[in-house]
Amino acid sequence: MPALPFLRRLALLTLCAFSALPAHAEKPRLIWTIRDMPPFLILEGPLKNRGIADRMLQLLIADMPQYEHVLSVANRARATQMLTSGVLTCDPGMLWSQEREQIMYFSIPTMGILTNGVAVRKADEAQLAPFVQQGEFDLGAYLADGGYTIGTLVDRSYGKVIDAELKNAKPNTIIVHHGTDATLSLLRMQQHRRLDAVLGYWPEMRYQSENASVPLDALNFYPVKGVPAYQLGYVSCSKTPEGLEAVKAINASVRRLREGEVIDLYAQWLDGSTRTAYLKAAKTFFTEPKNDIARSK
Repeated sequence: MPALPFLRRLALLTLCAFSALPAHAEKPRLIWTIRDMPPFLILEGPLKNRGIADRMLQLLIADMPQYEHVLSVANRARATQMLTSGVLTCDPGMLWSQEREQIMYFSIPTMGILTNGVAVRKADEAQLAPFVQQGEFDLGAYLADGGYTIGTLVDRSYGKVIDAELKNAKPNTIIVHHGTDATLSLLRMQQHRRLDAVLGYWPEMRYQSENASVPLDALNFYPVKGVPAYQLGYVSCSKTPEGLEAVKAINASVRRLREGEVIDLYAQWLDGSTRTAYLKAAKTFFTEPKNDIARSK
């Protein structure tokens, strides 16, 4: 049988070489932990997947095609377990703390948000007046009194100052909610006078109230004394080599996204003077040192 022409033999060899390869190279899998935390993450209802962090996460995923992205619903405690399991996992909405930085990587800041505050019933204003000074709530004095209760969420960080005051609270003053719809449940407990105050984000409380007929006009919301008006949110990832690479990719995306659309994502949930003040303050949020890996302090 005559020898095949050179070009035909070359084509056959090339075809055999490609047929020995997998149909497509496998992408690394990146698991995103999410939880129902409207208006940041909205898992149910007419605004499903249209929350602040929902949209930011959608933008990040579209900007990171090198990964296979998987969403996993998990409360904060379960999310922390996943982040420390060794499997590549990231969380789109995390506050930084020294304790957390020991076990996970942090991106550069993704957005600035109003800090946590305290919601109290207007009917209790006179009783709680000693803890309100110049429009701010003295959480340290309130917890030290020992005669009142405050509702919080399991494993949530409320920022450095508030977290420290919660650690020093007298026994039985903190009611920790472990279940689903936690913020809404705490507001309902407050309505039924089973606790005196609720700690959290005002946009979150407002959303929950509007969607569950909790009378918002029966509450007053106070910033906590000694806490800045705004705090920064981050993406956190597993403290592994793969997590570090993911943070680098996330940082590159965040720098492109956060100056415009991400700010608007949050601002649209505010109104009036609060929105105006936020948009003005947002111009100063992202002046962090140049650090392409993770947050440093």
